Amino acid sequence: MYIDQDLFTKSSAIIRDYGQRPDFLVVEPNKMPFFVDVKARTFASEKGELNCFYGNQDIPAIFWSTSEYQNLSQFQSLVGIPIWIAFFERRGENNVDPSSMYLVPLNVTERFLRQSIHKYFFQIPKSCCEQIDNSKSTPLSHYRCFTCKKKYCEEVNDLINKMTDAEPSFSQRWSRRRHSRY
Repeated sequence: MYIDQDLFTKSSAIIRDYGQRPDFLVVEPNKMPFFVDVKARTFASEKGELNCFYGNQDIPAIFWSTSEYQNLSQFQSLVGIPIWIAFFERRGENNVDPSSMYLVPLNVTERFLRQSIHKYFFQIPKSCCEQIDNSKSTPLSHYRCFTCKKKYCEEVNDLINKMTDAEPSFSQRWSRRRHSRY
């Protein structure tokens, strides 16, 4: 079910306390319902360089706003229904690639929020998301973290420390780069 995002359809409590709500409510027979919030993000810089997980070129990443995470987390706590985030690739100013998406539970994204080097955004490895080809019927995997062998969520603090120790201006450079894309 699509949830209208018009300002006039939001309760005053949601506007005052949370400011944001998910885009869809998914209800399947005999399963717990969940929300999906859809985001369009650029996966590469203007120069064509892939966004990488804290500078590690082997780990493509999605950058996400800390405030969006916080608003959705508060909403999830209020209603008690899980929220999943669907990231689509933005190509150019108004073009979004609808052929595939990266889907991740909000609770998984929280693992990458800790000790972020920038207060406005954080990074989520694409491999920690479920890549869905929208031309095929693909079941969701709720157990991706349980079978994960890479454990980027456990290494995030070490990666951040290595980057900031090696290059003191790292956080300033990322700050300028990300503000030019949001």
